[in-house]
Amino acid sequence: KRKVGVSHCIESNLKLASGFAPVPKMLKAGIKVAFGTDGAASNNDLSILGEMSTAVKVHKAVSGDPTVIDSKTALLMATRNGAEISGLGDKVGSIKSGKLADLVIANLKAPHLTPIYDIYSHIAYCMRPSDIETVMVNGKILIENGKPTTMNEEEIIAKAKSWQEKIKSLLLKESIVSVRLLVSSTLNTLTFLSILFMSPERTLLGPTSTNVSTLFSIITLIESSHKRGLLSCLTNDS
Repeated sequence: KRKVGVSHCIESNLKLASGFAPVPKMLKAGIKVAFGTDGAASNNDLSILGEMSTAVKVHKAVSGDPTVIDSKTALLMATRNGAEISGLGDKVGSIKSGKLADLVIANLKAPHLTPIYDIYSHIAYCMRPSDIETVMVNGKILIENGKPTTMNEEEIIAKAKSWQEKIKSLLLKESIVSVRLLVSSTLNTLTFLSILFMSPERTLLGPTSTNVSTLFSIITLIESSHKRGLLSCLTNDS
């Protein structure tokens, strides 16, 4: 009714256990569906080709119908549908006279792309981001021979690694603070219990040396690891 479209971020949905969008039903109802990636935290590789490949397979399994979202439909979702949903359908989304020169060129000379019988199927099921050699936006080449032309890839990677170390260091400091708070809370609790459960001789059943020793060992391990730059002692499950 209001010409609202849908950006289908299936890999993010899978990672976050958000369920399965009824995309085949949407398409059947005439709703325009395109592909999205969501953010790096819930998708990681930000690949539209990956989204397309995952979607065409997962929806077949979920629906029990191997014919839903065929490869031509998937390519349409990845190109023209996205342009139209974004309000740019008159400018981009297809190769047509009068539209902007937005082109993607892939190298098909690869083992995983040989032999070719159906180019649509190949794009949907086989193609990888590393197969893309050239990307042109409005006539300007932004990717050539697989490398960016307007940015320094090595500088970008170096900057990303620098921020990686800063974030890891910050997370480590927060972990140390959390452990210290845990130790403080535990000691307070044990002290309270020792007062509550006094023996007849008025001798405190204070915190056991084993518990305190273990907690301080954790702090020592984390702090020494931080000083030596060893971060492997901390995991998401610790």
